[in-house]
Amino acid sequence: LYGLRAGHRASLLATINLSQVSEFALVILSLGVGLGHIEKTTLTTVTWVFAFLAVASTYAITYSHQLQGFLSRMFEAVGLRDLAHRKEEQREDTAHPVVMLGFFRIASAFMDEVLRKHPNLKPLIKVVDFNPEVREKLSALGIACVYGDVSNADTLHHANIHHAEVVLCTIPDAFLKGTNNKKLIALVRGLCPHAKVIVTAERPLHARELYDAGADFVIQPSALAGVSVTEAVQGGLASALEKLRTEAKEELATRAEVLA
Repeated sequence: LYGLRAGHRASLLATINLSQVSEFALVILSLGVGLGHIEKTTLTTVTWVFAFLAVASTYAITYSHQLQGFLSRMFEAVGLRDLAHRKEEQREDTAHPVVMLGFFRIASAFMDEVLRKHPNLKPLIKVVDFNPEVREKLSALGIACVYGDVSNADTLHHANIHHAEVVLCTIPDAFLKGTNNKKLIALVRGLCPHAKVIVTAERPLHARELYDAGADFVIQPSALAGVSVTEAVQGGLASALEKLRTEAKEELATRAEVLA
């Protein structure tokens, strides 16, 4: 995966999560011993490896993101650079007023809205994300994108977010890996204390906690969905649902999101 330019994160997480030895391997080896194709010592060795990984992989998978971060730093130390340090990333040193931390569904919808209705915002935006496919698609659209893990302070430092005016994370905690919106607020405040910070919460209680933690604005997808549902119900009662349906279908026909 590293050779295919998947980066440290994808390469290491895939390896960690697939680190167990299948029980079926023991069955195949037992057949091999019975047929005389392999030595008994091989079966013994694999059995011990199976037993060890059955225990060790449980903890490795549970703490896979922390382990990945540690191993990534080790690889950097011995010269195995991550994608963020490749030559094409080195030139991304321009300061952008708007920095997006992570790129998922809400970010994809936001970017589509920008490209279709607010193109003046396009050159102002920089995205930091660890998905190589997202980076390629955004780069093809002319959007500045830096490969990296948003939970890593060094990543954000090298992404040059210090002069950002607005920093936003549109990903709820349930989908963030190795961090959460509250931690990101503290991280951003340390790097660019004057920036306006916009984060995301799925529950009202969590939204209040994020405001108390210093967020300038909290996106609440459930509240926004509630507004849309209310409009649909009122439209149904007023025999206007067909109009709303037509408008929604016309809107969908014009959308071309990065994450379709």
